[in-house]
Amino acid sequence: MDDSDLSENHPYVLKEKMMYIDEDIKEIKLNHREISKKIDDLQFMVLQNGKTNWVGISTIGGVILAVIIGLSNLVFSPIQSDINTIKETVKTMVPREEHMAKWAAYDKEIIHLQDDIKALDASKMSRQEVEELKAALNARIAELNSRLGRKS
Repeated sequence: MDDSDLSENHPYVLKEKMMYIDEDIKEIKLNHREISKKIDDLQFMVLQNGKTNWVGISTIGGVILAVIIGLSNLVFSPIQSDINTIKETVKTMVPREEHMAKWAAYDKEIIHLQDDIKALDASKMSRQEVEELKAALNARIAELNSRLGRKS
């Protein structure tokens, strides 16, 4: 199956996204273990020296902060991208009420055209003129019906 055939919400694509999220979670857990080990090493160092090693603490704090920021950006950027896509799609949608108003106007126009055809049949015009006008009105009715998705 070609990747271009898959939509964003296809189960295969969603499963693949979940696999990447699972990998990110495993990486976060691994980083957590490493950070915990470094904190334990720092605690051992502090206890051994008797003085607080502020340089080491601030360095490890900076590394922890950088890792957290990087991982949160890695996890939340695809979600933000999907949210932005949804927002753009919603902006371009036409409300159903607008469609219904347009459909009602087409229906009214069809009824008026059909009435005009009936009036032509009853008029005193020549048969050729009546047939030409009827053909034009029937063509307009067919056009309106095709816009409404109906068969003539």
